[in-house]
Amino acid sequence: GSKSVCFEISYIFRWTLIPLFYLVIIHIYLVHTIMLTLRSKSHFEISKQWLALP
Repeated sequence: GSKSVCFEISYIFRWTLIPLFYLVIIHIYLVHTIMLTLRSKSHFEISKQWLALP
């Protein structure tokens, strides 16, 4: 009856929304880290080029 429906909803929730939630968090974290590393790397490259100038 209603118990199985509630169980199905919790099962669906557990296997769809929670992984999506984790994927979104991981995606945001990765994008944030990549952006930071790219920014710092480009900054480092620019400063290195400036130092390399005669």
